[in-house]
Amino acid sequence: MQDTIFDKTIGMTAKVIKYSRLQLILIPIPQLKEQHCIVTKVDILMKLCDELETKLTQSINNRDKLMPAEVRHMLTA
Repeated sequence: MQDTIFDKTIGMTAKVIKYSRLQLILIPIPQLKEQHCIVTKVDILMKLCDELETKLTQSINNRDKLMPAEVRHMLTA
């Protein structure tokens, strides 16, 4: 997309694009049905990310609790 816009710019040092030329650039967007599929997939992936973040936080908390207990066990054994 940047290349398409850059090809329409004019000028040597300060590149600019005229509004009339910008209007001529076609921006491809997926059909509405495909957009809905993309949103659904992103929602699923975001939920998975949230679950992974929760599990990571739980693991860190468990590690923080177990480490001192293990050190105490090693020192008293």
